[in-house]
Amino acid sequence: MASCNQIIVHIVFLLSLLSTATLCTALKLPSYIIPCKKDDPKLNECAVRHGQLAIPKFINGDPKYRAPRLDPLDITELRVNQGTRQIGLRMILKNVKIYGLKNTVFTHARTGLRDKHIEWDFKIPKIEIISDYEVNGQVLILPITGKGKANVTLTKLDITYKYDWDLIKKNGKEYMNFTSSELLFENGRTYFDLKNLFNGDEFPE
Repeated sequence: MASCNQIIVHIVFLLSLLSTATLCTALKLPSYIIPCKKDDPKLNECAVRHGQLAIPKFINGDPKYRAPRLDPLDITELRVNQGTRQIGLRMILKNVKIYGLKNTVFTHARTGLRDKHIEWDFKIPKIEIISDYEVNGQVLILPITGKGKANVTLTKLDITYKYDWDLIKKNGKEYMNFTSSELLFENGRTYFDLKNLFNGDEFPE
């Protein structure tokens, strides 16, 4: 089971691993990932360029490197809980398929080799989530219940993934070891199409 935030973290982490690989010459990389030299004066531009070239192949999955197919991304169950004074909703999505990651654009990189800190920026025009759903809760004084097919669409996602690392040695080679991370993201609009909302009854007056 996972939450919406956890799904986005999972997606961005996979994309960031791809991008980070462009800096890790110690790794045995697939042919579609071209490493950048750490002393390249245009290291950030190189990481973006090579990372973007590899994204389409990475999105399709690579069994050799245990990289799952990301478009569509299959998830067994996704839980969404929203609780405020005005809104209290609990939604469960099952048999989830997420579409749109193939259109990911790697836009900027900020690499601090001395500080061991990296930031990556991604843009995704649209993410579409198709699933079965079940919801119950309340918005103001309106009870919300239903069960059926769901389509949740998020537009204009801007994602920044920041992380710090240190270096560890293994068999005479240095490897990056992630020590902390932070995810920032925002999107333009979110659309919900929930079939059989209110269990098929008309919208209550």
